[in-house]
Amino acid sequence: PTRGTMRMEFALALRDLAMPFNCSHIIRTVVGRDVVEARNIAMQDALELDAEYLVFLDDDVLIPPQALHRMFYLMRHNPDWDLLTGIVTTKTIQPEPCIFRKDVSGAFWDWKFPDTFPIDACGMAFCMIRLSTVKEKLKEPWFKWPKFMDDDTRREMGEDIYFCHQLKEAGGTLMADGGVLCGHLTEDGKVI
Repeated sequence: PTRGTMRMEFALALRDLAMPFNCSHIIRTVVGRDVVEARNIAMQDALELDAEYLVFLDDDVLIPPQALHRMFYLMRHNPDWDLLTGIVTTKTIQPEPCIFRKDVSGAFWDWKFPDTFPIDACGMAFCMIRLSTVKEKLKEPWFKWPKFMDDDTRREMGEDIYFCHQLKEAGGTLMADGGVLCGHLTEDGKVI
């Protein structure tokens, strides 16, 4: 997903990205759509192509050059994993990793570099999804931004957390890769 403009830092990081060996890949850019629609379009395209994986990489995320190669290797060697995310933080003054566990309030911090570990939800700024699980266990729309009332409190759930909840409820295994630490670009070019 992209708003249509991206920083040079992102373009250079994408250029330098090492792709897994002997695999074809397609970079699909969905321009000018809201994030929910963009993610659903990307998912539909990947399923129609009968792709093995779908990787989301937001246009403000800088990933290490070997990150995709590492995550591909881990997913191939762990066929029971349905989603693997790199570590992307919020862009707040006190950054927090966008990874979550039901047994912990707020962001999940109890991990070490370069461990992989189970999670219950994550942001989709840089993650890899096994599409066979999506085909077998999930229905459209894969991404939604639900708004609802919880007692007297208005609540929202982002499209990424919604997808993770659906995948988890379908019996999926969600993992985070503490060895893939990503930068998150602010509009003025600062890397968090």
